[in-house]
Amino acid sequence: MMRVTRVLVLIVACVVVSPLIRLPASSAQRVKETSVVTVDERWELPRKTRNALKKIFKDSIVDSQLTMPEKTQVAIFQNLIEKTLVARSVDAELSRQWGQSGWECTVLDSDVIVIVEKSDQRWGRGIYAIRTGSDSKIVLQAPHRFNDAKTGVIARKIFEEQNVWAVAFNTVHRKELDLAHCERHFFNAFTEAVVAQRSNAIVLQLHGFTNAKKTNAGKSASMIVSDTTKFPGRYARLVAEEFKLGFGKSHTRLYPLETRWLGGTDNHQANLMQQLGSVGFLHLEMNPAFRQQLASTASVREQFFASILAALGQ
Repeated sequence: MMRVTRVLVLIVACVVVSPLIRLPASSAQRVKETSVVTVDERWELPRKTRNALKKIFKDSIVDSQLTMPEKTQVAIFQNLIEKTLVARSVDAELSRQWGQSGWECTVLDSDVIVIVEKSDQRWGRGIYAIRTGSDSKIVLQAPHRFNDAKTGVIARKIFEEQNVWAVAFNTVHRKELDLAHCERHFFNAFTEAVVAQRSNAIVLQLHGFTNAKKTNAGKSASMIVSDTTKFPGRYARLVAEEFKLGFGKSHTRLYPLETRWLGGTDNHQANLMQQLGSVGFLHLEMNPAFRQQLASTASVREQFFASILAALGQ
């Protein structure tokens, strides 16, 4: 009798638990069912701030003319961005130092600091935004926002909606200067400063690809996750797995185990972080359809960020 009772209890338990088991579903269905993170009101920027940030980003490329930086310019920038990354506020002296170096340091509602080139010195140095007081280790980068359509919009909106520490963007087209493969640039100094201030930082670098010329797994993938190494580490494996759980098994491929395409193996920011002893760089390639979903739909961005947090154990 005891044995029969145990069997019945086990059967009942399985019936109760079974609805929680994730079953295959379309990407749209899966996003709706598994969106466990919403826009956190503690971190969502006010509409006024979002509009101001959007305008700054739009204006940052007007009359931009590429000028390659000197070592001293990059060194000064790195020193200043390190201070600003951990600043609770921007005092007059820090603002003055930014101004002397050809940058504008703008504070939006005391929560966001934006570093952008002065209007008469737009030389393709990039644009950088930082959340003051954020305890997050997540940093976003969009080095090809003109070439890889929507990546800049995606990075900006996630920064506006979630607890992201900082974000960086290019201000000249990839054809003029490819920031992901440039050895001397402010983008690299920003990356070094991030690691110097938080050794456990996770840099999510957003890229775009088209499935048209790919084969096999690369042709059907919506996202390709890589840490740019031949043997993907813990973060890359966990992020890929969480995206499969959140968006569907066929949505994401892990480089190079599941596809040989788009591993970003010569990415300069990845190589730089590895040299600094960091394992926190992730190269995220997205196809046009997924980029469009992320750019236009808040729930998709929520699931995207939820997957990242789950992979990081947060």
